[in-house]
Amino acid sequence: EESQPAMQGLNENRAIVLDGVSSCDFDQFLKLLYSQPIPLDIDTNTARTKLGLSVHEWMAALKISHHLWMMKIHQLSIDCMTDVAMDPVDKAAMALEYGIESWLKPSLNELARRPQPMTRADADRLGIDVILKMAEVRESI
Repeated sequence: EESQPAMQGLNENRAIVLDGVSSCDFDQFLKLLYSQPIPLDIDTNTARTKLGLSVHEWMAALKISHHLWMMKIHQLSIDCMTDVAMDPVDKAAMALEYGIESWLKPSLNELARRPQPMTRADADRLGIDVILKMAEVRESI
């Protein structure tokens, strides 16, 4: 039967499907894996300069390494993107999706202080519970 995991990947008709992973994201992830060997003890600064990945490439690495439980690459992606200037909605959404506690509070604080109101797109990304909490915080400010 085609739905059995042992049968997946045998040929194109039984491809391995990674739900929620685009081919572009997977290409970026493979670029990270195969561009050069990644030492197990690589530090964040070396990774940023030596690997030279863009924010979007690190985002793809974060997404796929989380999906595939590749914790070293997952943590490296988090470390390399922590200090990168990003849209606070994007960073908060990733923090929620991937359980990155260190990103959540600063991103939500930045959102609470931005002059623009929350949008429908923000609500779609963050969820109604977070948006309602943000509205409460913004009201108090």
